[in-house]
Amino acid sequence: MMNERIRELMMQSWNTYYNQEVNGTQFPIVQKFDAEKFAELIVNECAGLVEDYYDEDTKYLAGHVIRKHFGVK
Repeated sequence: MMNERIRELMMQSWNTYYNQEVNGTQFPIVQKFDAEKFAELIVNECAGLVEDYYDEDTKYLAGHVIRKHFGVK
């Protein structure tokens, strides 16, 4: 069973593309799941959990090390 927070992050990873405005309303053409955005959100969530933990080996905060490892800003 999927964690509720993962489900929330997954929902934030959908992009909706719209066509032209018709009578002041835009209608969706397509929705696309952005896997890269989803991965980035998960990495940032994990890094945020350990943000204040100091890594003695690298002399960086653990959150920084996780983000750097995955190439996420």
